[in-house]
Amino acid sequence: MISRAINIQAEIQYGYGVNIWNLYTNDVIDFLKLDLASQIIYYLALLATKLSILLTLLRLGSSSIPTSAFRISVFFLMAFIGIYSLTSIFITIFGCSPINAAWDIRIENAKCVDEAAFWYVYASCNIVSSWAMFGLGLAVGLQRGLFGRGVGNKVRCCLGFVVAVGCL
Repeated sequence: MISRAINIQAEIQYGYGVNIWNLYTNDVIDFLKLDLASQIIYYLALLATKLSILLTLLRLGSSSIPTSAFRISVFFLMAFIGIYSLTSIFITIFGCSPINAAWDIRIENAKCVDEAAFWYVYASCNIVSSWAMFGLGLAVGLQRGLFGRGVGNKVRCCLGFVVAVGCL
């Protein structure tokens, strides 16, 4: 997230928060290049976060859930998250023909991916994977009895935090 903050600070110099039509062409090009880099950083950060939560759930669920169905569902969810995250990165980079039409507004007759449709599909995949992670975390917590009376508040709060982050 530090790299994202540095990237946003750089974007502020080129017009972040200003109407794009009020900027000079060179500033718009630099801004759009930084914006593409920012999107790629976001996708990678979200991928790493979700995979780390799933690895934690896999570790928590390894001793309490004897069936392999839980492990298969975690690995399936990891593959799903990896595929849609990496696909999003490739669409962000190679979504326009020619490629530099993604940031160079002077190029005419460029063909680009419909951004609204792309964002809806990405958001849908993100929401589905988050709810699946929430369900897996809930299954681990219920199976291990981490939400009951005999568990300390510290363990309950930590697992609740992991499940909540997975849901959000």
